Amino acid sequence: MTLRFNGIIAASTRHSHELSALSQQSEVDATSLSRVLGEAQQICQTVETECLRAQSSPAHLDVRSKEAYAWFVLLSEESHLRLHLQALRDARQVVEEWPSKTHRMADVQLLPLRSLWRATPRRGVIEHRFSELFAIADRQFWQSFFQAFARQQTTVSRRLLREFANTDDALEWMAAIEECIPADEEAAAGRVRDLDAIFNRVNERYFGGAMERPQIAWSRRPTRRVFGHYQFARDRLTVSRTLDADAVPEYVVEFIMFHELLHKKHGLTKASNRLYAHTAAFRTEERSFPLFKEVQQELSKLARQRRR
Repeated sequence: MTLRFNGIIAASTRHSHELSALSQQSEVDATSLSRVLGEAQQICQTVETECLRAQSSPAHLDVRSKEAYAWFVLLSEESHLRLHLQALRDARQVVEEWPSKTHRMADVQLLPLRSLWRATPRRGVIEHRFSELFAIADRQFWQSFFQAFARQQTTVSRRLLREFANTDDALEWMAAIEECIPADEEAAAGRVRDLDAIFNRVNERYFGGAMERPQIAWSRRPTRRVFGHYQFARDRLTVSRTLDADAVPEYVVEFIMFHELLHKKHGLTKASNRLYAHTAAFRTEERSFPLFKEVQQELSKLARQRRR
């Protein structure tokens, strides 16, 4: 049964406007950051409660509701929210550098769009709506894009969007967004390996059995470079389906499980207004894994194979 959650699309638009306004601050204060994180988390909880009441799950939402829900899940994690705000800040600053008043009056938003970009004149302001995919875009991308747009080079603008969307980084980021949508059931059993069994083994061997089990699942599709991901806000651990293969040594999958559980153990560290997951303590413990060098070689080999 497909569910439609009325209001979640409108809620994403309101939230996007709020984040756009927040990005205009040179430094976002902790209170504002906590508030918008709480808003995203509350919407997720409301959707999940309503789905549960209908004896279903967010995996059964209609396509647009599901994409909006995944967007809120993504932005309920502080590291992702900061990426979103920084991209908006970079884009706005680039727009403001242009001398034309027409192009100064622009509003940039990142939304759970199915298209890459929409530009709409509204009350003297051009609304630029980009897919959340562009939350990882750097200042150089925004400069190239808005330069082409200001010169009315629409073909160039759209080409830049497509080229960015096909980069490895963008494809990995899109995979991370997709993983925010839960499966109907926990998908820990793969074609070759069972992640539950691997978790139990790694937990006992490296954490003394003290690590609480997060949600664990194989990714929906193989990934090119990122072989694991841990979502702090959702306590969800995902392993790339690329590793669910006979040709991949089991110790490689165990290492990915170990690496992601270290994220759960160490959490995020804030320094100079940035969040760091791979701290010195994290890296030291990570290198304690047996066959660490061999694992790195195997992962590098897999990454090269995926590019062919």
